Amino acid sequence: MRVVFLFVVLIALVLCQPPHEFNREERIKRRKDFQKQLADCILKSESISPELKKQIEDNKDDDLRKVLHLYVTKLDTNDREIIRKCRRELFGKMREMHRGRFQERFNHSTPFHHRGDQRP
Repeated sequence: MRVVFLFVVLIALVLCQPPHEFNREERIKRRKDFQKQLADCILKSESISPELKKQIEDNKDDDLRKVLHLYVTKLDTNDREIIRKCRRELFGKMREMHRGRFQERFNHSTPFHHRGDQRP
């Protein structure tokens, strides 16, 4: 009986459609939008170095992570701070957008997650 139940569960997992949030095209679209916003934020900064500005403008259609990874060792601390600041702003916006989605979920690593108690 256990084997039949396991078989039915496996068949159900194979045949069921994944939820909408795992849609590959949607993730790619959101990533491109995020990279575009990050590039715009970096380019709007006034104290950006001309080299970084040129690299971002020349490779605007490419993956921004690759561009930043290639030149991250050549960047000065000011450029790194600008990138860090823009990332924080965008992650803050994303967190605000999705605040309601995760409202009722609990952190299962804390022992007091069901009662809302504070850690001692």
